[in-house]
Amino acid sequence: MKKIVFVFLGIILALFVANSYIEKKLFTPSEEFKTDTIFEVGDGESLRSITTRLEDEGYITSARWMRILLSAKEKDLTLVAGLYQFTEPINLIQIVEKFSMGRYDMPAITLTIPEGFTIEQVAERVSKHFDISKDEFLLHASSYNGRLFPETYHFAMNQTAGDVVARMVREFTARVGIIEYDELVLASIIEGEVQTEEDMRIVAGILKQRLAINMPLQVDVATSTYKERGIPSEPINNPGLNAINAVRNPIATEYLYYISADDGTTHFAETFEEHKRNIEKYLR
Repeated sequence: MKKIVFVFLGIILALFVANSYIEKKLFTPSEEFKTDTIFEVGDGESLRSITTRLEDEGYITSARWMRILLSAKEKDLTLVAGLYQFTEPINLIQIVEKFSMGRYDMPAITLTIPEGFTIEQVAERVSKHFDISKDEFLLHASSYNGRLFPETYHFAMNQTAGDVVARMVREFTARVGIIEYDELVLASIIEGEVQTEEDMRIVAGILKQRLAINMPLQVDVATSTYKERGIPSEPINNPGLNAINAVRNPIATEYLYYISADDGTTHFAETFEEHKRNIEKYLR
């Protein structure tokens, strides 16, 4: 009889614990819930990415539970892109309902900044999407040249120049982390010089070798480097991750010279004589 009572009590306890767990996961807002905030869902962003960010940013306590609930609603592919505003804490069930219905709170302006855009090109593109002049944007962005991360963004329509710059810089920090200024400048050169990821890593090794032997960089995207040794005083554009990773993980070779042909291919040489032959063959 005692055994039956203990089993019964165990079942009751298990049900109580399970109910408490489900209550906390599904019907209780996260203790870290951020109010008066806007959450951005990008075009084609995966469900895993969205739910992971929601958990990381404190809106929900379990990305896995949200994916399970959305899957049950047959909403397990992509969610509607837009800006979702949270004015008060809501629980997971309510968040699932909000996202599965695609009830974004404001339409997003899509702004794409390609890798290698100069700060002036970024300003030009921003001015075409927002009521922001080029000069106003440059005023806010000038201190962050090189850190306006190239990406496709979704902004609310009433963004200021400061808002747009801050969003790009936050993205840079999130994706790149800490980077030495010299590395950032070198990455901007590589972004402007070559195209493929492997070529970027090889050229990063070449340019670092030139710096090590006190040879001028002599790169076409920064003509001052033909006369002055060392790197330019500031980034020449806003590089992407491939160029930044190339500087962080260069490929060491015996090459000291390279050219970029009109078709985008890169041709390397160990000696200046071989380099001149490449110029004759691929550029003339």
